[in-house]
Amino acid sequence: MSDVRTYHSQAIGFANKAHEAINKGDVEGYHDGFSSAYEFESKAFELIKDNIDAEPTRSIILKSATFAAFNAGMLSEALSLISLGLQIKGINPSIKDELLLLTRKIGGFHSDQSSEDMTYLNFLREKAINLKIEPSQDKHGSAIKLDNVFKVLKAVKTSLDNYIEINFEREFGLEEDANANILTNLKKDAQPLIVDLAYRSFGASISSDFVVMSKHYNSKIDKWKRTLFDRFRDDVIHFDYESVESLDILKGKFSDVERKKIYSPFVSILQSSSGLKLSLTDKNYSVVKTFRPFSRATKNVLSPKIDIVDSGEISLERKYIEVTKDNLKGKHTKTLTNEQLESAEFSVQIAELKNDTDELILKEPIEITVDYSKPQYSIDYELFEFILTGSSYEYVINEFVKKFISEYNRLIVIEKPSHQENLLIEVFRQKVFTRAK
Repeated sequence: MSDVRTYHSQAIGFANKAHEAINKGDVEGYHDGFSSAYEFESKAFELIKDNIDAEPTRSIILKSATFAAFNAGMLSEALSLISLGLQIKGINPSIKDELLLLTRKIGGFHSDQSSEDMTYLNFLREKAINLKIEPSQDKHGSAIKLDNVFKVLKAVKTSLDNYIEINFEREFGLEEDANANILTNLKKDAQPLIVDLAYRSFGASISSDFVVMSKHYNSKIDKWKRTLFDRFRDDVIHFDYESVESLDILKGKFSDVERKKIYSPFVSILQSSSGLKLSLTDKNYSVVKTFRPFSRATKNVLSPKIDIVDSGEISLERKYIEVTKDNLKGKHTKTLTNEQLESAEFSVQIAELKNDTDELILKEPIEITVDYSKPQYSIDYELFEFILTGSSYEYVINEFVKKFISEYNRLIVIEKPSHQENLLIEVFRQKVFTRAK
């Protein structure tokens, strides 16, 4: 048994070196560490594989050897260990389940994938953001609409792009043309990568490579970007949005405009009308935490109300302004930043719905997202399953109001509503819609 402990201890040492290599962007060190861990752990398992009295050590070493082989891209070796483990009596049931999950994951790879390719993918998976997207209603069972998948992935990308830009400008400035070019290249390097998928309802592992395959600049920038994705993951995805203390720290860390740019993409998808449920998961897509719709107070911190006004053509330039004084003589404002836009996303709150014949008053305002992609505005309102498009902001807002009132009028006279219609009627009741007299 002393040899088993010696081999196992050596394997753990090499696995630790592999994990240290992740932070350094050292794929070769990551591969070599897990290859050596597999070598020593498989030796340890060979000594006790037939000894049922060696449980639970035997099961732990089997799992360790198998995952070391997988992380090193040695798929055939991993499958051999799994096959052996499933045949041996007395292996821990929960570890058997983990090995079966790994079998399915390995089955999703091409047999001709190289060990180097597998190692690189596993390297990216180690620091990936693991998300699960589910429908908020069961109209189509657990099937998730493709549009909702796109919304979440777009939110991650938009937030990451803005996070990179804000932090780069803080650290290095954008006054010099060279730095502006570096930022452009950094954002290209930072394109989020899907490194794993699962249908449960839809699971995605999202990572980014700022180190291995990206450009190298100078030692200061290279060091800064090495942990950039990790910081984004902690500041945005893994952030504790329900902690008042954490939100207070966030207000001190980023300005109003910076917070709006970074966090408003998530505010738009984490609302009751989005039609989806978003969760953080582990590598096997088991839910760790489900995001709840943000409270109004949280929204005010993450996406503070900053007026957006047009200067010239509506699609080309926006000024973010801060109202510094508001009195009877008018508003005094301060320009925070100008931005040339080809596309944008606006969060709009509507407290009153009115057309030529009807008026609905909402006790709680409806928050909708207006997407602009030159030259078209659009509203995708998941709750009522309609998409509105038009060449002007005013047009799509007016069409939204008409559609909403029409849907309300239709629902309140139905004698025998369907299951889906009952869900919509319940939404009306919760929000306490009233018809104006």
